[in-house]
Amino acid sequence: MTISLDDVLAELSDENRAKVEDGAERIYAEYLSLQELRKAKKVTQVELSRILNKRQSSIAQLEQRSDLMISTLRAYIEGLGGKLTLQVEMPGHTPITLNGLGDTEAPSEAVEEKQQATP
Repeated sequence: MTISLDDVLAELSDENRAKVEDGAERIYAEYLSLQELRKAKKVTQVELSRILNKRQSSIAQLEQRSDLMISTLRAYIEGLGGKLTLQVEMPGHTPITLNGLGDTEAPSEAVEEKQQATP
């Protein structure tokens, strides 16, 4: 007999269920891919390719890569209306946000228009 996740969760105390759900959300957030991020923003590869002035196939390839230039990642994130920040965490020190890495030039007019159109 198969037991569903809902059945298992129903048997947990409220505190333990909250811990499981928080852990699941944390794990999900840590492994969110560029493709999943784009889909969560309800943007298609075709739409993003127009915003970034790239071919749709380039967006598809980019989403499969695990090693990106910071400027490429920044353009992708800005194309979705977001902002990329890089933070360094060193033992015993307050986290530091790095500025200027991956900056190339101002976002294209298409990216700026997309950002202005997004509520």
